[in-house]
Amino acid sequence: MKYAFLLLFVCLFSIHDAMSQAALGKVDYQKSQQPAAIIELPYPPEMVEAAIKDHMAKKGAKPNSSKGFIGYKGVQLSLAD
Repeated sequence: MKYAFLLLFVCLFSIHDAMSQAALGKVDYQKSQQPAAIIELPYPPEMVEAAIKDHMAKKGAKPNSSKGFIGYKGVQLSLAD
């Protein structure tokens, strides 16, 4: 029984981990290719956008919208946030 529970836990953890992977990519912005972080999350885009806006507002950053993109200048991301 212990092994079955452990196997179930490992399977569920690996499925969750596989659903949220990050990769490096490029995006067309202002007629040039810019580096971008591509992150697939198992949440609706509206929820992720609201969470990012809330996090940046807590850091005191103001959004700058341009051509479908939302940018934040002068903000450094760290693992401790």
